[in-house]
Amino acid sequence: MRTKACVVMVSMGLAASGRAVTADPSVCEPPSVVVVLDRSSSMNGAIAEGTTKWATARTALDHVLAVYDQTIGFGLMTFPYPDACGPGRLDVPPAVGQRGAIGMALATPPPAAGNWTPLGETLAAAADPAWMAGYVPDAVVVVTDGFQWCSPYDPDQRELPKRAVARLRDRGIRTFVVGFGAGVDEEALAAMAILGETAPAGCDATSTDPARPRCYHQADDAASLTAALMAIAARASAETCDGRDNDCDGVVDDGAPCADEERCVAGACVPAPAPDAGVGGADGGGDPGELPGGCGCDGAGADPTSAAGALLAIAAVQARRRRRGANSAAATTSAKPTGDAPPP
Repeated sequence: MRTKACVVMVSMGLAASGRAVTADPSVCEPPSVVVVLDRSSSMNGAIAEGTTKWATARTALDHVLAVYDQTIGFGLMTFPYPDACGPGRLDVPPAVGQRGAIGMALATPPPAAGNWTPLGETLAAAADPAWMAGYVPDAVVVVTDGFQWCSPYDPDQRELPKRAVARLRDRGIRTFVVGFGAGVDEEALAAMAILGETAPAGCDATSTDPARPRCYHQADDAASLTAALMAIAARASAETCDGRDNDCDGVVDDGAPCADEERCVAGACVPAPAPDAGVGGADGGGDPGELPGGCGCDGAGADPTSAAGALLAIAAVQARRRRRGANSAAATTSAKPTGDAPPP
């Protein structure tokens, strides 16, 4: 059962028409987003400004909460928990107004040593309602500075985060991915973003082509981390075609995007009708300009009664074709690391 911070109230009378459905402006259903933050010991490492990655992440997240705390139901999950390779825990359940609680939960930095990076195990827990106290968020935002790594290192575990993201996707949960610092597994993070359905179109799954965008967000300092989280928050809080008032403007599904040649109807993207094909061509054959069965006129001029019937006949035989097409990038399985295992 999906637990939400508030309940949407809609009038269903216009749903079938494809127009936006008016909601009570005093209530809405903002998206719920759980930030899955890496609490490995390597987050004590410094970035360019001299502050630790942990302190930088805490500050960047607070900047985002200052803007979106009342329009997104944020929650927090940190990993590992309780230590070493524990699969994380839900520190703060997703709800509107959790800025203070999240700040308090991040007050204590990770230990100097002994905390590894069980990213896959943590994301698998995020997909389990029992582990999440019944909460099923709309999205998770992963912020990590390293590889999937537990001691002793097992290279086969590199696939665990991707499998977990696929489970989240199958539960209707999108996964946004932020790599923080130079020690991340770029190909794995790119594959996670693709599987999580948040990668930009045409992105480079190998993270080697500078002419194409990355599939995930890469941040290397305070400014880029804040910018990445702000961009994710804006996208997560935008209206989507789901029958809910996501942006809390009092209208359901207004401006909700769908794939090309689709439109949002009653909370779902459906194929849009193609332009009328006319009588001729592939639909009716013959000259598109001819009236079906003759025009009902003689040399003296048109018979108004017959002409009206002909027009009705045209309307009756006009066919509407529907097409549906949407391109989606497919995540590919990355090659496993070779040589020495990545540093914890």
